[in-house]
Amino acid sequence: MNFVIAFPGEAQPIIDFYELQKVSDRPFPYYQKDNHKLVLSGKGREQTSQAVKFLKTKNVSPNQAWMNLGIAGHGSLETGQPFLAGRIEDDLSENCFYPPQIYDHAFPVTCLKTCSQPSSSYEPALGYDMEAHAFYAAVVGTSTRELTQVIKVVSDNPSSPLSKFSPKDVPGLLEPNLKGIALFVEQMEVISLEMQQEPEVSNTYEKVLGIHHFSSTRSHQLHDLVRQANALGLSLKEIEPIAQSAKDGAQVISDINLWMEPNRQLK
Repeated sequence: MNFVIAFPGEAQPIIDFYELQKVSDRPFPYYQKDNHKLVLSGKGREQTSQAVKFLKTKNVSPNQAWMNLGIAGHGSLETGQPFLAGRIEDDLSENCFYPPQIYDHAFPVTCLKTCSQPSSSYEPALGYDMEAHAFYAAVVGTSTRELTQVIKVVSDNPSSPLSKFSPKDVPGLLEPNLKGIALFVEQMEVISLEMQQEPEVSNTYEKVLGIHHFSSTRSHQLHDLVRQANALGLSLKEIEPIAQSAKDGAQVISDINLWMEPNRQLK
């Protein structure tokens, strides 16, 4: 797992939990133990992008897991509540990211907007941070979308606004949620290992995810179908044209099933 975290208060619970050791201070504070790596990016888009580039130089291979973890404001969730970003927006860009939701967890899934400045707008069902969009944009192409995830813990909301927030409270927001975060990390690492062992499956799955938006359930179905096709000895190169000719994710699933059916019967 490659953690990209903005501030020391957000990172310290993870450093302690995984017993990470500081390796270097420049150009970014960098920690590691075994297969867990963590870089402290600092605030904002540019710092985050550069921190990802730095971490890529640390023996990061394709299809490793990446996570941006930290705190965020939210318009409706309670403080201390962790949430998973299902859609990542940016106040300076129309481009959005949709991390596939294929894992078992109890976190609410909500939209997250990356802002240029701390925000106290607090629109319902919307989170606010300053790094996630830049993180996702920087990782894309290095790993697959389902292995690139963002988890935030709510630090402020309409009833407890940013003006009352104190940085010293950050570790106390993250620490109670470490068990759930660690279980999520473990699932990502299992998928990462599978994908490193099946690179053709991973590449095909990632290409199709880039053609249409898939719900959590359909992301699961798509991954299973691509793996089944590979197990049946079918050419995965045929799947991408099927996806391109479909009108949406639901039709992709249906059309791949139809394409595979004769071979299932033969088996």
